[in-house]
Parts: sequence; C-alpha cells; structure tokens
Amino acid sequence: RLDEKRGQLRELFHLPAGAAVIGLVGRLTAIKNHRRFLAVAARLRELHPDLCRRHNVRFAIIGDGELREPLETEARALGLLPDLFFTGNLDDQLAYLPDLSILTLTSDNEGTPLTIIEAMACGIPVVAGDVGGVADLLGDSERGLLVPHANIDAFAGALARLLAEPATARELAARGQSFVREQYAVTRLLRDLDTLYQS
Repeated sequence: RLDEKRGQLRELFHLPAGAAVIGLVGRLTAIKNHRRFLAVAARLRELHPDLCRRHNVRFAIIGDGELREPLETEARALGLLPDLFFTGNLDDQLAYLPDLSILTLTSDNEGTPLTIIEAMACGIPVVAGDVGGVADLLGDSERGLLVPHANIDAFAGALARLLAEPATARELAARGQSFVREQYAVTRLLRDLDTLYQS
C-alpha cells in the first residue's frame, strides 16, 4: 500500500514540517508539459503570495528525463528555486505520492493516468487539465478539480482554492478515494475478467 510509505519524500528532501507540497509525477518529456507546471507555480505565487507563505508551499517535480536541464534553467529564471525541487530518477516514483498535499497534471494529452488513480487511492486531492481520460476519473470536478488544460490562471486558481479550503480538499480526496477503491479494486477487476470469460 502506497500510503504506508508516507514521509519518504519529505525526509529525503528535508522538507519543512507542515509544508504543503504540490507535485507533478512523470517523465520529463514534452507531452507532460512541465513548463506549464512551472508557469502555474509562478502564477500561484504571484497571485496568492500570502496563501503560499501561510502554507509554506513547495513544488515537486518527481521524475527525470531529457528536458531536466532546460526546465531547471526556466525554474531558476522564474524565481521558483529553492521552493521547487526536482527529484531526479527515483526507483519507485509512485512511492513518493503519499507525501504530496496536491497532485497536479499539466499534460497536453493523456490516456487514463495511473498517477491520478494512485493519488486518489492515497486520498490526495487532484488538480488536472481536461485531456484524454482525466475527466473519466475526476468527473465534472466531483472527485478532483478539472480545469482547461492550457489555462494557467485556472490551474493556479484551483490550487489556491484547495489550499484555502482544506475542507473542500478533504471532501474531493475522500470522493476520489472511494471512487478508485470501487472502480479499480482487484476484486472488481477479477470479477470483470470472469464475466468476460464466461460470456
């Protein structure tokens, strides 16, 4: 169970106790659009500086890839360092999910993102762009906040809302967790396979 690994990311990167960690998980490739994540982080800090200070917000890019160097350069230019950190290549990226306060996904395209399913299973609220199969997971912002995928202000606003409204974040996370446990449980998958074979 992933939630049993809680604390590993914060310990590894010496994060302050109580810091809100907004993270993105995935290989550093163009389709994942980490540049958009950087722009969202910068806009959140620009529009909501008091909120970011109050929650001691940190930003995590979990994963590695060929775009790391230009992304680090851009993060530096945007003044996001040291509050934004790159984990680099980790043996088990998903093991670090439980330490995120919010998972976000800024991809240009997705199928059905495993990272969102895993985050929801851990009870982590999600803010994601409306691409591919994301809406099938989040519904109409019923189980996470769904935003237009290229709208930086919408992303920043959704993140600010979850930081400012912890009760809303908890409610969305609880709904997401229930949904994933019902729809993606091993027992349900086995039952579906049995039905398929029987038919």
